[in-house]
Order: sequence, then structure tokens, then C-alpha cells
Amino acid sequence: MPVAEIMRSPVLTTSPDESVDRAIQLMTCNRMRHMPVLRGGKLAGIVRIDDLLKHRLEALERETKALTDAFLDKVNRRGRREMR
Repeated sequence: MPVAEIMRSPVLTTSPDESVDRAIQLMTCNRMRHMPVLRGGKLAGIVRIDDLLKHRLEALERETKALTDAFLDKVNRRGRREMR
């Protein structure tokens, strides 16, 4: 059996400038694990859903830490003022 009988066509692609969130959305909605990245109509690379999700998770963890640190700093400053 030739690959042509089971391949997906047309191929969904993205560009290097596409946002991670949009690429995740496209891949999730279309049940894709890999997506070609085209630059000027030529293959520039391939992204994997697990790499995109890992990147997004790391960004969320950094954001959570920054918000937690800011909150705790504010609470600590308020506590010091009340102790005076």
C-alpha cells in the first residue's frame, strides 16, 4: 500500500512567526502531533505538540512564580507596616 493512500492532504503548516498558542490550537483541533514549519514555501523545520506544550507550561510556571513572589512581597510589606 502506498503512503499516498493514508497520508493527510492538504498538509496543515505553520510559519516561524506563528504564536505558540495558535500552533497548539491548530494542532489540537486537527489532532496533529507534528506540524511542518514553512519559510517562504520551503520546509524550515517541524514542531512537535509536546515541545510546544512544554514551552507553554514553563511560561505559565514562570508567570505563576512572578505573581506569587509579588503577592508575598506585598503581604510582607503590609505585615511590617502593621507591626510598627
